[in-house]
Amino acid sequence: MSDYKRLVSYIYSYPGNVKEKNVGFAKAEVRGGQFKLDITLQGVYTDAPCIFSIYLLTRSDKYFKTIYLGNTVVNSGRGKYKDILNPSNINNSGYAFKDICGIATTKNNDDFYRMYSLWDDETFLPENVIYKKKTLLSKKQLKPIPIQKQLQNKIILLIQLTKIA
Repeated sequence: MSDYKRLVSYIYSYPGNVKEKNVGFAKAEVRGGQFKLDITLQGVYTDAPCIFSIYLLTRSDKYFKTIYLGNTVVNSGRGKYKDILNPSNINNSGYAFKDICGIATTKNNDDFYRMYSLWDDETFLPENVIYKKKTLLSKKQLKPIPIQKQLQNKIILLIQLTKIA
């Protein structure tokens, strides 16, 4: 059981880079050569359903580099993201689970909707997070989660209905 690791941590909102309130939690588990990540957001209110990006954080001196994982839809204050990753080389980034120090969740181009979960007790300043550009995945690499796909389809339908009205 030496390869078994489990973390559960709270996710906090940082509007204007100031820690505010708990908006969810993350579960990370490494077992049997798999890194399972489960993120639950609640109390993240937006005017309409929105897409949020999910990143893992690595520490580099006082800065934090990001590893882009994917997106989740936040609707009625709630969002869910699940993934199974390689703990030795997460998304072919060269980083392993042991290098990860937290999670970042962001609404693109909006500093108000930034949320973080830190897995260590080191100093954290949100302005020191460096967001790496997302890399496009081939269709073969995409793994849509049924709940996410359903919410994405609902958002597309809402956008189409709004254009008709």
